[in-house]
Amino acid sequence: MDCERRLHQRTYGGVGTNAKHLVVHERTTRLVGVSPEDGTTLWEHAGFEHPGGVTVIGERCLVQAQCQSRQVCLDARSGERLWGAPGPHLTGHLVVVDEDTVIVGGERRAALRAVDTATGGVRWTRADLVRHLRPAVSAAGVLVGAPDGRSVLLVDVRDGQDLAEWPLPEPIAGPGHVARITVVDADRVVVRCGTSSVVEIVPSTGGVREIIRAERSLSDTPPVVAGGVSWLRKEHTGLVVVGSDGEVRETGVRQEVVNQVIPFDGGFVVAGKAGSLIRLDGGGRRVARAVVAHRIRAIHPFGAERVLVATKGTLRAISLSSVPWVTRTR
Repeated sequence: MDCERRLHQRTYGGVGTNAKHLVVHERTTRLVGVSPEDGTTLWEHAGFEHPGGVTVIGERCLVQAQCQSRQVCLDARSGERLWGAPGPHLTGHLVVVDEDTVIVGGERRAALRAVDTATGGVRWTRADLVRHLRPAVSAAGVLVGAPDGRSVLLVDVRDGQDLAEWPLPEPIAGPGHVARITVVDADRVVVRCGTSSVVEIVPSTGGVREIIRAERSLSDTPPVVAGGVSWLRKEHTGLVVVGSDGEVRETGVRQEVVNQVIPFDGGFVVAGKAGSLIRLDGGGRRVARAVVAHRIRAIHPFGAERVLVATKGTLRAISLSSVPWVTRTR
């Protein structure tokens, strides 16, 4: 374990990170720049209670400051405030297109819009796209769907105009406004639908087809793509992997896991919410585990062979190669 930082709050407020920078929400109202090497404080700002999103893009940190009804951009190196732009009280989603553009809003009463990351200027607004799921961005454009909706809409990143809309065989899974759409590659998108289905959309051809029909109900969280295959949480506990042949296979994980899969040393690592890191082989079968906390709320990749683990009240940077793995014996 490399280092641990106490957050001094019960809820997990969010983390923004890339290869060089780490920004953490802590102490209810503080946004803090943290050294990725030793976990020390580099800078901090007050007034960021319940941020809607914390994202690091290049040398910039973008924050949905809901308590201020603003989007704020900080220099990720120094914490200097670069710009602030007004927004609705509930600012909605924050999805990165590239270093120059982010998509914000689209949730509750916040209209979906594209924002210039250098200036905070709004490039386009779609007042009709509110109360939607977290959008996904592909080479074709911005993909938008509504909770329990029967279609996925493709919007042009450049001007916000509709490009296409694809009907789905079943409603998008579950209520709420979190992600349900996953971009697989430049021309494939998958969507969690119904109780046990995953639907693939190919924007270049307009093709829509069901590619997964699990025997048991799945969680309504979106598929995670790692190692060229899709990973799906079961409705209550467990994890399955879907091979390139479309076959749904058990992983041997029989606990509730965080919806993230991290490649490591020819295999993968997932996090059990009860506090364990679980190691899987290249075929997706559980081979080892290590207890690192009493509770895990989130896990993020953090450079080569390191992860950030959000626990109840702390944030830990862990080197996976130094974890005391206990090999499964049966």
